[in-house]
Amino acid sequence: MTKLEERVHKLWPLLPDFLKIDVGGQYERLPKAGAKEDEIKSSVSERYLNVLVVLTKVNKFHTDITILNERRKLKDGSEMEVETIYFGLAAAYFAAGEGESAVAGMGLPSPKGWEWEELPEIAPIIKSTIAMNKGGELAEFVNIPVTVR
Repeated sequence: MTKLEERVHKLWPLLPDFLKIDVGGQYERLPKAGAKEDEIKSSVSERYLNVLVVLTKVNKFHTDITILNERRKLKDGSEMEVETIYFGLAAAYFAAGEGESAVAGMGLPSPKGWEWEELPEIAPIIKSTIAMNKGGELAEFVNIPVTVR
């Protein structure tokens, strides 16, 4: 059981904030990383159930494409509401605004949390990708930047 909990603790920083909020209750009930067996008060079945809920929701997220409206802090210090499309835990792209005021970028999970990079030049393609996923545009192949770690 301890090995499963350790894996969930290692996975936790890779989750986007909205998913952490969704499974935060179950995660908080897990024993702290490095806790000794005699310090753990919950039963093995409770611990297993919490691990199972977290991993089930993470697996569902990882196998889906998710579109969310989020507030993103930009490098100029301002905050803007953007649409973000997550491709599981692999990568995410955001876009908002039009023309000269368009913002866009991509995010990748890391052991320190998601790292976001602004790439305003990809705003039209990200908006189009999101529209295709929502059924507002006909599906077609798109070229979006990808970083492999």
